[in-house]
Amino acid sequence: MGIQTYAAILEPNTITANEVDRVLAEECFLSRLPFRPHRLRQFLLYGLKRRHLMKEAIESCDVFIFAGQTFHTSSRDLAILKALGKKIVVFFMGSEQRWKSAFEQEMRLFNIPSCYPRLDRPYETKRKKLQRTLNYLRNAERYADVIYSLPNQSQLSLRPYSQFYIPVDTSIIPPASEQRIIPIVAHAPSNRGVKGTDIVLAVLNRLKREGFQFEIRLIENVPYRRALEMYADSDILIGELFTPSGGRLDREALAAECVVLSSLRREYIDNVPAECPIIDVNPDTLYEELKRIIPDLSYRVMLARKGGPYVQKYHALHSVCGNILNRLAQPRISNNYDFYPRFFREAFLPEKDSYCRLYNRWTEYVQDCDWYKENVPPGERAGLEF
Repeated sequence: MGIQTYAAILEPNTITANEVDRVLAEECFLSRLPFRPHRLRQFLLYGLKRRHLMKEAIESCDVFIFAGQTFHTSSRDLAILKALGKKIVVFFMGSEQRWKSAFEQEMRLFNIPSCYPRLDRPYETKRKKLQRTLNYLRNAERYADVIYSLPNQSQLSLRPYSQFYIPVDTSIIPPASEQRIIPIVAHAPSNRGVKGTDIVLAVLNRLKREGFQFEIRLIENVPYRRALEMYADSDILIGELFTPSGGRLDREALAAECVVLSSLRREYIDNVPAECPIIDVNPDTLYEELKRIIPDLSYRVMLARKGGPYVQKYHALHSVCGNILNRLAQPRISNNYDFYPRFFREAFLPEKDSYCRLYNRWTEYVQDCDWYKENVPPGERAGLEF
């Protein structure tokens, strides 16, 4: 789009293989040592490099776009950037903002089962984890010019935000194959427990026993470009069964003209566009949906053709980047948001009385912001002060 950019990531990822200008933790003997605690590993690998990169970027960059974290683990760099007149954009990716207790409380309101019991390792619920979560969230809310997120990860949010359409580089999606009479049904879990892989495989094996004709393709631990090729060479792809709105994999598979089944949870508030061609499934409906579409070639052909145009409209890079530029060009006014979070203010119940002081301290941190005064009614509830 004619704008000069510089992109950096912390560590290389052999699966997604992001193409960036700089990887801070280049392969070295330090990266192979099992440092404990984890924060010591982070500091030794790229703590000083992050601070040096920030100094370099301040000299040459006008807009700073963060995904997952900022230069400083304390997020104090956001205040520095704002004081220097820099523009700040924050994309919330999920785990750095989502808090288990709040997530599960809201999901119960919509009768959506939690994915947390299915994690490979226990989710950290200690006070220090909550402190890190609130620190990053409230600093972003205080200093960012634009925030992108989704309701399924924003239970603790106070500030209104823009809808996060997961970016898809459509230029690298391989040409799609024609829908087969006997389809290939693919599943590509990043985490088997969270994605419900055991349920997916049980359903597929049940359909096999009942005589339905299809091929099962499990895609795991393959390089990113190869995974895209496998999506394009599949007819049906099953994404995930629990968390609302689906993920990046689902949108890439749509662009590759797969028929996609994933957890949209239409009854939830994530505001997935009505024309999204993903078939909404959960553990209770996956069997019936697959039973319906596997033998219906004409329906699959019709649905597959909708995927590419949908992704081009909402998720292609020109659309996502154009949205960022438009948001930055607009003044921050009360009607310039997609979502107005209410759960933390109106319904969330602190899990411990001792946590209330921490919640209230970080709420007080943003109370002098204009967006707070416009959107968060003052009052007290369940030990929380607003």
